[in-house]
Amino acid sequence: MPDFQGEPVEPPRHAPGGIDEVAVAQVLGLPPFELGLAVWDALMAGQVSAMLTQLRDAELGGTDPVAVFEAMIKLAHAALLLSCSPEAAVPFAAEQRPAVLGRAQAAGEVRLLRLLGLLLEQRRLITEADDASLAVAVALGRAAVWPRVRRVEELLAGLGLPERGANVAADSPQLASPASAPGAPPAAARADFRRRLATALDDTGAHLLAAAVMSATEARVEGEALTLVFPPSALANGITAQESLAQLVAAAKAAGIAEEVRVEPAGVPPQAPVRQDVRAQVEAHEGVQRVLAIFGGRVERIEEKA
Repeated sequence: MPDFQGEPVEPPRHAPGGIDEVAVAQVLGLPPFELGLAVWDALMAGQVSAMLTQLRDAELGGTDPVAVFEAMIKLAHAALLLSCSPEAAVPFAAEQRPAVLGRAQAAGEVRLLRLLGLLLEQRRLITEADDASLAVAVALGRAAVWPRVRRVEELLAGLGLPERGANVAADSPQLASPASAPGAPPAAARADFRRRLATALDDTGAHLLAAAVMSATEARVEGEALTLVFPPSALANGITAQESLAQLVAAAKAAGIAEEVRVEPAGVPPQAPVRQDVRAQVEAHEGVQRVLAIFGGRVERIEEKA
């Protein structure tokens, strides 16, 4: 900086070798990168005790617990970006990037998206709490146990499947039923196939298709085939499901539901086949062509009136 005579003067330094980012973070009470990684690893592993110990030790060392929480949000956001694109720009130094990328690939974008959403929901808890330190512990604890809570909720709802080869009747007598047919799946496995399929689709990121599946009024398994029945009010969702059979089959296999998926309409009387000359006339009509050009799609059904 120049002095009053315009001559450049080097500002005084109070630390040998200058001041690095670590020193600045320590003065401001920000968590070191290594602490953020340690808390992250404990959170993702569901190790609540280890995570709370790290938070307590960091606070005793002068680190703001709220800053640790915000570091988790920053790390989750960066990991989500890297899980979608390994070349994405993230607010971390070049030497820190590999550690974040490795954790992003280990977690996967679906889990990271849900974790980031959960952390953002917990912000209000922290901002409105009288004891921010306690609120951070509760917020991060919830995030750590969330996968286990979700699994328990699925089991209680009858959505969880036993491990392949497990003897469900022997391990869980309450699931055994004398009225069950020999070889039939247990009650938990027979329950809401629709919701289990939607959950499997959600896990792959097919959220719109999962929502379409949830609009089905019935989901039944016959042999190795799962049949989804859609009402007239959900005709568009039925068409979406029909056009996405490959995804539905993959999700049904992954969830252990069935090897085949079929889509059926409900409450729709069978339509007489439309003559090809009538279909051709309708599709060639100028008004129909204009609508299709503007909105897209195709002619699905043609009804002839007497």
